[in-house]
Amino acid sequence: MFGIGKGEPPKPATNVKAIRESDIDIKLTWDGNATGYNVLWGHAADKLYHSYQVYDKQTRIGGLVKGRPVFMRVDCFNENGITEGDVFKS
Repeated sequence: MFGIGKGEPPKPATNVKAIRESDIDIKLTWDGNATGYNVLWGHAADKLYHSYQVYDKQTRIGGLVKGRPVFMRVDCFNENGITEGDVFKS
């Protein structure tokens, strides 16, 4: 499915910001020029078991555990491949 295009995979998302809207909600925004984005999150940097696939440059993550840090990553994709982002803690 991926890797058959004749161009380059997308560049990584930049200017990624996680804004706490409440104790259990985060608004995540970023800049990028990809077809879509996979937003992954979890409670450990190596356990990003939850994800959203979005075609916009923002999403909201709700229903988090109050008082617990969240680790997130924004991956970019297009018809040429997937570019993984960096994991960060919020």
